[in-house]
Parts: sequence; C-alpha cells; structure tokens
Amino acid sequence: MSSLSQVKYSTPDHLSRFVGEQVPRDARLMAARGMLPLPPADLLHTLFVLSRDPDQEIANTASQSLVRMPENILKTILGDKQTHPLILDFAARNLDSASPLHDVIALNPGAHDDTIVFQASLLRKELVDIISQNQTRILRRPDIVDVLAENMMMGQAQLERILKFLELEEKRAAKKAPVKPAVEVDIEELEEEEEEVSAVTEPGEDEEVAAVTDAASAWSRMTFDQDLLTDHKTETEEEEEDLETNLYKKIGSMPVSKKIKLALMGGAQARSILIKDSNKMVSASVLKSPRITESEIEGISRSKAVSDELIRMISGNREWTKSYQVKLNLVQNPKCPLSESMRLMNHLRDKDLRDLARSRNIPSQVAAQAKRLLARKEEKSKPGAKR
Repeated sequence: MSSLSQVKYSTPDHLSRFVGEQVPRDARLMAARGMLPLPPADLLHTLFVLSRDPDQEIANTASQSLVRMPENILKTILGDKQTHPLILDFAARNLDSASPLHDVIALNPGAHDDTIVFQASLLRKELVDIISQNQTRILRRPDIVDVLAENMMMGQAQLERILKFLELEEKRAAKKAPVKPAVEVDIEELEEEEEEVSAVTEPGEDEEVAAVTDAASAWSRMTFDQDLLTDHKTETEEEEEDLETNLYKKIGSMPVSKKIKLALMGGAQARSILIKDSNKMVSASVLKSPRITESEIEGISRSKAVSDELIRMISGNREWTKSYQVKLNLVQNPKCPLSESMRLMNHLRDKDLRDLARSRNIPSQVAAQAKRLLARKEEKSKPGAKR
C-alpha cells in the first residue's frame, strides 16, 4: 500500500461549480458554511475540497462544517467502503478524539493504514480495542503496534491479544523458513496446535486476511543480525561486557514492533536486555519466546527490577510454577500478587516458611501466613493431634 501522501483525489465533475479558484469567493464561503441544497455525500465532498482551499477562512469554515454534520449522516458516509481514503483520513484527524465515529473509520477496510496509525495514538479505549484486533493491518503495518504500545488506553486484554497473534505469526514463519543450525528452537513447541485469535474483519475481507498472512508481510520481512539470534558463550567478564554493549546499541534504536519479534526469536543475551525494556509489550514478549529456559524463568521470578505484570504472568503459568525454586522466588518477591503468594506458600518446605516468617522484605500478610502455616504444621505434629 502506497503512503497516504501519494493518494490522489479528484473533485467530482458535478461539484466543480461550487469549488475551485474560478468560483467567486462569496460563493465558496457560502458553500463552506454548508448552505448548499446538496445530498449529504455531495455536501461532504464539497466541504472536503473547500477544506483545502488556499483561502484560510474558507478552509477553516469548511473543516468545521464537515465535522459538525449530523452524526447519523457522517456515520453512514464514513462507514462506506467507497468513501475516499483522504476523506476518511481528514475526518479522523479533525473529529474530537472521543467521537464514536472514530470506531466507524477504523472498521472501514477502505481507510488507509496511515489513518489507522494516527488513530492508534488516540485515547479512546473502544478504538484501541478495534485496532488491536485487526490482524490484516498489523501484519501490513507493524508501526501500528509501535503506536499502540505507547497508548495509555492499551489494557491487558488488548496487549495479550496482539502478543498472541504475533507469537502465532512468528511460529508460522518459523515453519516456512527453517532456522539456521546456530539458532536452536524447540520444534515441538512450534508444532503445537495453534489457537485462533479473533480478528476484526468486514464482509469480503477474509480473502485479504489470508493473502496478507500467506504473503511476505512487513512483520515476516523483519530480519536481525546473527549475533542477536545466537546464545553466546563468553569466557571473561570483559567479553560479556563488550557483547552486552554491542547488543544494547543494536536493540536500543529498534521500534517496539521489531523488539517484540526479537523477543520471540532472539538469543539469551537479547532476551536479557529486552526483559528490562520499559515497554510492557516488549518485556512480556520475552516470556512468549519458545526458546526461553527454566533458568531464565527462575532469574526473572527472583528479580525485583522487572515489572509486576511479568511476575503475574509467571505466577499464573502452571508449567513454570512446577519448579520449586520458581515457587519460592515468587513468594519472596514483593511484586507477586498476594493471592498467588498465598497459594504457592502451601507447597513450600518448613525451612523456607521459617525464613519467610522472619523476613522484612516481603509483604506483612505473606510473613503472617508463613507463621500460620508453621503453627498448623506444629499442631498437627503433636502426639494425639487429629490428622
């Protein structure tokens, strides 16, 4: 898809008598005020053309008249696939950011991707939800993810939906293009049955979704230097520092979408950098990597520098919490949700419960629960106690 700046617009012939420099200024100004007896679609086209008039008063008046048209009329026109993408873009950039008409534009397959990139920055939760579900556009324009990642309206559900979809997309790409021997990937993980992720599509869009998914999308074309994909083995601290400095330089300037893909397919050193990324979509992607190891999970579950969300994700993963060390790390980590800490404590050894009962580095409720568990165990161990 070409950029929006390359899209051309031609004024419908039957409206040329209302616009253009050949039309007297007074007549253009009257038209800009929406005072013409025209059908709604023709009036909107006229106002759009006049919004680009070299006379600033006429342009401003036409712009205001367009966005002030009755909402039910705008909804019909902005939802029409045949409406010109430049008109859809104009409306998106001039409507109030809270307007529900933004949702109509985002659902219109005729809207240009540049328009959706702009809309992804708007603080409207319903709009963020619509955009985050549109797989076709996300594959075609990863910068939509870059913008969404900075939007404070991005909730956990939207984040997980995007990550799940991109995770499956990476698995599909891995199946089609075998990874080089230097990069080991858990093939069994890649061959697991793929869960379908819901997408927003309009009638007739199914073919487009399939075409974009099967074709070389912008997402699948992202490539990385081999040192970002390799699990490096260093022998000295100096080598480790040099490697980390080199990788930081390469990763630091990447857009969010590229960091997400690297988190899914990169090497251990790249993951160790990305897990600390300030953007929660990037750091959460590390936990989605099929290459992440149990020792890495142990380290992350112990860390107090990672986000609360990562600790929540680990504590909610049954596979990872089979590890005794992970269970203990989570309970000792003050960022672990209290309900999860209480649940995991039931599986800890007496020695560790005693340490927790005396600890001042954990929430008081956790320490108190450790004391209660120990007291119950001691009571049960007494002669004649009911079991």
